[in-house]
This record gives sequence, structure tokens and C-alpha cells, in this order.
Amino acid sequence: GSSAEAALASRALTASGATSEAALELWATWLASDDVSLRLEALLGLRVIGRGAIAHEETVVALLDDDVTRTAAAQVLTAIGTPTSWSAVVSAFIAADGKPPLALLSAMGRYDAGALAPAHDRFRELYHQGHYVMAAFLLRFGDAAVDDFAHELTSGLADRRLVAAESLGHLGAAATPALPKLQKLNERHPIAQQLVRDAIARIK
Repeated sequence: GSSAEAALASRALTASGATSEAALELWATWLASDDVSLRLEALLGLRVIGRGAIAHEETVVALLDDDVTRTAAAQVLTAIGTPTSWSAVVSAFIAADGKPPLALLSAMGRYDAGALAPAHDRFRELYHQGHYVMAAFLLRFGDAAVDDFAHELTSGLADRRLVAAESLGHLGAAATPALPKLQKLNERHPIAQQLVRDAIARIK
């Protein structure tokens, strides 16, 4: 049948949670297809299989080089869960141009600081460009993130200051060096003032 029909059948297999050998073989074949829609369907299926797709890890890693399949491949590799698969995803994140898609960041959400370490500088760069979601990743690095958050406390944008203040609060006592800057913040909005006070209390 057509690739559309094949994709529909595959979607049904995925929705049913199929993890049979036949389904795995089908999706493995599609990984090398010239049809990008079939490659994406294969990745969707392999994500359901998770660690059972480990034999195809290398092929999936290669799909991180394609802008179209990068995020789906990252989701599969996260599900496979080996150090090499996570390392490949982090490397792809570092190499990607521009703001990374939220789904790619979500795929890395369960990685520990050790797995994320090679991307530390990239997280810092994106955070200082105003991509606030990077604060959640910088928090994994504990003390090493204090200066980054403290720097943002002097931003002319309230959103940036408040994300930094809240992040410092999450770091607790480790953020003590940032207290003088934090205590100088004079936010106009009562909710913002309370957020800053809460952060100071957490640090103290």
C-alpha cells in the first residue's frame, strides 16, 4: 500500500503499545526509508519499545543529524537510556543552531548533571539570551549556576530578574554570595516583591 496507509497501520500499532518482534523489524526497516514520514513513524514506534530498541541505537543516533527527525530521534534515545544514547542527544543539542525545540529539551529533562555537563556552556549561552527555560537545566549544576543567575538580577527586564531570583531561591544556601544583589532588588509589583522575599528566605 501507500506510505500513508503504512503510516496509519504503524500508528495503530503504536497506539496499542505493540512491542512485538514483527513491529520492531518493520520500524527498523523504515529507519532507512527515503520517505521521511515513514522514518518519523518508525521513531514514534521505537519510542514505545524503549530499551528494547537498543539494537538500533546507532541508526537512531544518525537521525539526530536531520532537522526533521532530530527531536523524534532524541526521544527514542532517551527511552533507550544508555550513556551513549544520552550523550548523543546532548551533543546534538549543543550542535543545533538557534533556539532548541521544547520537545527536545523535554527529552533531556530526566538527564542528570553528569549527562548534561558537556552542554553547560550552551545552557548558559541560551539562558543569557533570554531563553528562561534554560534556568531549569542550570539548576542541575548547583553552585556553578549562582553567578549566572546573579548576573541576571541586574537585567532591565522584570521577567529576567524574577526568573533569576526564583532560581537562586531554589539553590538555597549555595546562593548566599548572591544575597547582596538580591536584597537590593526593589520590584514594583507586590507579587514580584513577595517572590524576591521568598527567595531570600530560602537562601538564608
